Amino acid sequence: MPDGYASNLGKRVDIERGILHGMKSHDCHAFMEQLLSIAFCGLPENIWKPMTEINLFFKDLCSSTLRVENLVRMAKNIVVISNKLEKILSPGFFDVMEHLLIHIVHEALLGGPVQYRWMYPFERPNRHDATGNDPAVQSLSIFNQPGKGSKKRTLRKLTEKEKKSAELHVLLNCPKVQPFLE
Repeated sequence: MPDGYASNLGKRVDIERGILHGMKSHDCHAFMEQLLSIAFCGLPENIWKPMTEINLFFKDLCSSTLRVENLVRMAKNIVVISNKLEKILSPGFFDVMEHLLIHIVHEALLGGPVQYRWMYPFERPNRHDATGNDPAVQSLSIFNQPGKGSKKRTLRKLTEKEKKSAELHVLLNCPKVQPFLE
């Protein structure tokens, strides 16, 4: 994951007791959205598949663009996914938090993308200012991302294919470019 996206989850693992501890709410979200299916991929298919489905549910729910038809489909699917999870997890696992997944899609239908309403931005202040003081760089959203480079940096030129891919990424993901595409 990118630097600063979540805390160092390796420090949150207690191997001897088999638990994760000290995770902030965003760490739990990062685990649910990014790592859950990887963590359980070695288990039998009837266990791994529902875990992957809940992982994809969170990815879809937390995307920056939501479509009503997808949310309606997700509202139906989360009931089925929850039933699959009830078959493989002990009853002690389920409390009101797991039940809220059924209602969270309705919240997204009413309020739009969740990242503007959840508390994660306040829990994770930017640690790095990679943009400097250049207003031209700061005004382009594609470059306004916090982070720092790897300590194992190597300098190399992009291949033509990599350069085209980077250009396409900027064109598709920078709102300031959208009027020129139209």
